[in-house]
Amino acid sequence: MNNNGLTFIDYNFKLYPDRIEFDHELSLGKLNLKEGQMLQVCAGPQGTVILCKVDPVVAFAQGYAINTPCE
Repeated sequence: MNNNGLTFIDYNFKLYPDRIEFDHELSLGKLNLKEGQMLQVCAGPQGTVILCKVDPVVAFAQGYAINTPCE
């Protein structure tokens, strides 16, 4: 992936009180993620929301179980 990121057009996602579900076409592979990987919510420019990967060592040091799939 280049430094400009990827632009996904015409994908859907659902917002729930406890999670966000992405379109089935946005697979873990396409998003370059692994099941159980932790993401941190960050505020970006102009109020955008950015999901940043959390280093597994940092997550472990903070007491989180790493690489644990969602229920």
